[in-house]
Amino acid sequence: MIAILIIGVLIPYTDPNLLRNDVTDVGVSPFALVFRHAGLAFAAGLMNAVVLTALLSAGTSSMYVSTRILYGLAVSGRAPRCFGKLTVSGVPFNALLVTTAVGALCFFSSLFGDKAVYLWLLNTSQ
Repeated sequence: MIAILIIGVLIPYTDPNLLRNDVTDVGVSPFALVFRHAGLAFAAGLMNAVVLTALLSAGTSSMYVSTRILYGLAVSGRAPRCFGKLTVSGVPFNALLVTTAVGALCFFSSLFGDKAVYLWLLNTSQ
């Protein structure tokens, strides 16, 4: 909360670097912008690297958890049995493939218009 307060105090909401054209077109990260205004351009790049690392960490942990949940559902009989099979090294490969496919569909939903892939996913769940 202190970081958000510092950003709010140092960067005005009318800063042209925050938004390019509209609300959906973000220009620069507010954290990187604070360092750029302070004259520490290298720190802005470092902050972007930290944010990217945190994003990748969250993505991999979510992939692990969702694969293991699907595996657990298959073992308990609440999902198809094919998701409960393990490889020799103990990886539920079928569950991993399905989890990766669903994650990829969700990611691609941001690339193909506002509602196209979202409607595909919504229609498959009904």
